[in-house]
Amino acid sequence: MDIFALAVLERTLELVSDTMPPEQDPAVAGAVNVIRRSMESSDTQDRAELHRGILQLARLANKSRQFLIAARLEAFAKEMNEGGRGHDVA
Repeated sequence: MDIFALAVLERTLELVSDTMPPEQDPAVAGAVNVIRRSMESSDTQDRAELHRGILQLARLANKSRQFLIAARLEAFAKEMNEGGRGHDVA
């Protein structure tokens, strides 16, 4: 993941913390921890875990009616599936 995508993902996680406090929902905390742990790794297994964490957090955001956050996370997941060819995550 390039520096731009990492910066946008980090900002998205800050928005999650503001609107869906991880300390109030263990599922959110778990997904955020998986994402943060896997963000900078180039290992294939870590990238797969990052993808799962992003999708889980997107589902939780939709459930919490945080649609902007969910859309941004879904864009990350899509970009990861496409091999990072685009930058539709902003």
